[in-house]
Amino acid sequence: MAGADEKFGAGLRKMDRHDLNRLTIQAYTRAQRRMINEERVRRKRAEAEAVAEEVAGAVASTTAALLDLINTMAILRMNSGGGSNSTTNRAEGNRGGNDFDENRVSEPAAPDAHPPVKKKKPRKKPKNATKKSYLFPEYHHLVAEEVKNIVFKSSTADGTRYNETWLVGSLKCSNCGREWTTGKVATAIRGYEQKNGQLGYSAEVFNQRCAKCKSLGHLTLDVDTYVERVARRLAIWKGELIPEPRTGEKPTPPHETDLCEGCAVGKCVRGGYRRVLF
Repeated sequence: MAGADEKFGAGLRKMDRHDLNRLTIQAYTRAQRRMINEERVRRKRAEAEAVAEEVAGAVASTTAALLDLINTMAILRMNSGGGSNSTTNRAEGNRGGNDFDENRVSEPAAPDAHPPVKKKKPRKKPKNATKKSYLFPEYHHLVAEEVKNIVFKSSTADGTRYNETWLVGSLKCSNCGREWTTGKVATAIRGYEQKNGQLGYSAEVFNQRCAKCKSLGHLTLDVDTYVERVARRLAIWKGELIPEPRTGEKPTPPHETDLCEGCAVGKCVRGGYRRVLF
């Protein structure tokens, strides 16, 4: 019986771990079951010891590498300290040489063959740039309150109707700052027939020049006069208002045609030619 148990134990030790764990322990005698359990425990203990040895070896190698790195850094630090001392010595030697060079007459530096080019700053455009004429679409809603079924057109081309008038405004010279007011701001009102039956229109308001320096002015328009005269002309064109006969004009200072941009293009009541298309 003892010989059979020894053979059984020898067979267990030669058996693969996977096969050992798959044995159905209930199929064996009590003594054989004990031997199977002992072999399984021995195998697990051996595996744990092998893992522990492997980990210990890895830790030892890592520790050795860290010690080597620390030693290398210490050597580099010592070398850099010596280098700084030598640099200091060289600097002191240079200062000694400079004391000798102070007695020499310094030679003028050679002119730079390529002097630096100064970049020009871009010119800023004025916020309210002056123009020879203006359109005022921002006042259309006020005109539309007076005359219905009209539409503003951003155009200065001739249409089917045309009329010239004067408006009221104040101006400030864009150059010298001179200020003046006038009731003779030349304005050309144009009418455009629309397919939907609406009346399209535009009102081109012309600028004036300064009598002192001949520069264009910054125009501030009297909005009430603009709305009243543009709306009146549109109502006449639509047949909603009968034009009143002209009466004598109030005496005003003479209109300086050479300063009026409307006169310059022949679109002013007093300048060039006057066209009225009904």
